[in-house]
Amino acid sequence: GCTVQLGIMDPTECYGQADYVTALDLGAFDAIGWNLNFDIMNHADYHKTTASIYTDYLAHAVPEPASWTLMLSGFGLTGGMMRRRRILFAR
Repeated sequence: GCTVQLGIMDPTECYGQADYVTALDLGAFDAIGWNLNFDIMNHADYHKTTASIYTDYLAHAVPEPASWTLMLSGFGLTGGMMRRRRILFAR
């Protein structure tokens, strides 16, 4: 089942299960042709959890649509005021 953890290449690993990625796992990926740029000999103690890898590369928060609307309205009003000022000073 889902309790045995033999590494990220374990075929019995279940979806959503937290696991550890070690230098040996990365070495196996390199051996099967992924050509990773990782020096296993200098980083033999490398290990990360799958959860920490997910949070390291997680996309940052996207602003709410109301925030976008407010920002674009502000740009529009600023541009309109700049254009209106140019017309007034040109007379």
